[in-house]
Amino acid sequence: MEVIILAAGKARRFQSFSEGPKPLFELEGESLLERSIKELSSVGIKKVNIVVGYKKEMIKKKIGNNYYGVEIVYHENPDYEKTGNMHSLFCALGGEPKDCLVLDADMVYDGEIVSPLLNCPFENALLLNNCSGSGDEVFVVLDKDKRVIHWGKEFPNILGEKFEHAGLSKYSRDFVKKMFDFHRQTLQNGRLNEDHESCAWKICITTPL
Repeated sequence: MEVIILAAGKARRFQSFSEGPKPLFELEGESLLERSIKELSSVGIKKVNIVVGYKKEMIKKKIGNNYYGVEIVYHENPDYEKTGNMHSLFCALGGEPKDCLVLDADMVYDGEIVSPLLNCPFENALLLNNCSGSGDEVFVVLDKDKRVIHWGKEFPNILGEKFEHAGLSKYSRDFVKKMFDFHRQTLQNGRLNEDHESCAWKICITTPL
């Protein structure tokens, strides 16, 4: 399984706080990206793929090719300014579907939350939090069988358990193939700024998650 951190975006709202890329924002003397890799290392992850774009050289210089015993492999999204993180995921895998664990680069988390997702019996799974009211949530609604029936930034007025996506997703090779096929179609139709979450939701309509 490939572990992929999506760190290519510009995070325009964050630029009022810092001139550097958001993944390098520091908490207690350690960047968000460093903290994430360290937590992944704590649960036995030996290799992490990082997709870079905006200020990529700053990220590469900060993290290097090995951090905390984890091999770091970089992939570039050259079109990060006009594409969403779905294209970053596409770039990370070179367009070839694989089982993968996908993380946002600005997460603050404990490594202990990763193992249950990796080891859960479902091929495709999401890490969810209770709704925080932060104003930047991606909402997920589950039915009684814990299947996703809504996934998006709009607050859902439907029955079901409501959560917010915590920025960590596990996708199977078959699910990723469907995401990539859909992504290629959206690129052909001129829709470039697609997030992997919205793309996955389109697939959920026919393939339960």
